[in-house]
Amino acid sequence: MFAVATKNFVAEVDKGGLLIPASSLNDAVGLLTVVVKRKRFWFWQKPKYHPTDFVLGDLLKGDAPVKPVVVESDFIKYSGTYGDNIQGTMDASFAKVTISVEGKDSSKLQSSFGSLKKEEVEVQKLLLDCKDSVLDMSHWLIQQTKEKHRQVFGIVKERIVTTQPCSVIEE
Repeated sequence: MFAVATKNFVAEVDKGGLLIPASSLNDAVGLLTVVVKRKRFWFWQKPKYHPTDFVLGDLLKGDAPVKPVVVESDFIKYSGTYGDNIQGTMDASFAKVTISVEGKDSSKLQSSFGSLKKEEVEVQKLLLDCKDSVLDMSHWLIQQTKEKHRQVFGIVKERIVTTQPCSVIEE
């Protein structure tokens, strides 16, 4: 239910497709978290994103910690209702027997995320802070990803968070 609600929210808010919906309440992905993007085999399949337990600073060589400048801003107040009706009929005749099957179903999903806040990393400042840093190519996550040619890294540079309790109701 939560995954469907966040997917509907992202589809409505981000037409360009840069936001990735959280699939679970346990996906507490912070800024600068390293995400592995796994390209799918077939061209019509969407890629899968797997958050890791690492942040950008863990993959860089050097002692200087990466301290991003985070800009917070109010985003929107969100509440949405999505519904769907499905019905179908099937008739079959065999010799002297006639069978008719009919089915109907409807569902409604109400989600209210309340006031949402957007957190963004100032990318230009981050690039200046990291200009003397290099990737630690011996890190096991980089080694593992190099072996699989359909995987690439991504860094979370912005996220949308809730500021109050939310509700997702399915009827």
